[in-house]
Amino acid sequence: MSDPTRRSVLVMAAAAACACAGCPLLAPAAPAKAPTPVDVGPLKDFTRDGVRDQWAASDGFFVVSRGGRVFAVSSHCTHKKVQLVPAKNDDGFKCPRHGSTFDAAGHVIKSPARKPLPRFAIRLNDAGHLIVNPGSQFAEHDWDDPAAFVRTDK
Repeated sequence: MSDPTRRSVLVMAAAAACACAGCPLLAPAAPAKAPTPVDVGPLKDFTRDGVRDQWAASDGFFVVSRGGRVFAVSSHCTHKKVQLVPAKNDDGFKCPRHGSTFDAAGHVIKSPARKPLPRFAIRLNDAGHLIVNPGSQFAEHDWDDPAAFVRTDK
């Protein structure tokens, strides 16, 4: 076979560029929709310690009741953003893909994750329902911020 000519190289390059231009993987990502606040129910439903996971897949958080406080913690591992699952006995969360584990507060217990899980803003509305705002996050040093938890022992 003979060496390709300059013209044939340019034609092949142009054909490859056209093929790539139609690739959906190269299309710009759609803008992410802003997370909206979620009504998770009346405060009286969260007075017993435990982890509630019904919002984990759809809204990205677990609701945790511990020590007279209720808070919302991210349901995505800080290592590779994999969906977490509750650990046995409501004592935390685990990553089914890479093995990271977190306690119920969100602290890393086992790596490869190195960062604790962020918490989301939570408040009590006028109807006595807890409203979680996944668009407002709190890092570990802000977990005692009054907007990061609601007291259950009022």
